[in-house]
Amino acid sequence: MYTSSPKSPVLVILPPTHKCPDLERVLKLARRAFDDVSLNILDLNLRFAWVADDELQKDEDVTLRPAEDAAVPAMSAPLSSATPAASAVLAPPAVSITGATFYPPRPLGPNKAMVRSVALTFGDQAQIKEYQSWIQSAVNSGTLAGSFAFSGATTPLCLEQLNLALGMSRS
Repeated sequence: MYTSSPKSPVLVILPPTHKCPDLERVLKLARRAFDDVSLNILDLNLRFAWVADDELQKDEDVTLRPAEDAAVPAMSAPLSSATPAASAVLAPPAVSITGATFYPPRPLGPNKAMVRSVALTFGDQAQIKEYQSWIQSAVNSGTLAGSFAFSGATTPLCLEQLNLALGMSRS
């Protein structure tokens, strides 16, 4: 993993609405990022730049609902305990998930990337195929960040596990 020293030059680009940067907040974030409570604002090599209104890029419309950063359970939890916001982003409206168990992040793969997992069950095989197609089209179009891997259906009515690699930092 690449780390930079506090003296590395950093350019902070702000929108025109932010006339005065909050240096206390910047310092608080820097202390946390560098894990050094003794840092002061002079230790940071910051340069600020402001963009004009006409330089701001407008984001394209997203056709799929963006995934919310829902709280991750400390241990496996059933679908009934998921928040409505978390449940709403799991599948398109045409697909019904009959059951799900959410698992806490765990390191997987050769690089030990932190991965969130969920085991989903559906009412029939057609629902599984429609769900896999929905996920694949979302990944191909770039509307879903992260990578998705299906471990396969172990029974005709169950998509065993969907691993969502979200690039979470290890603590």
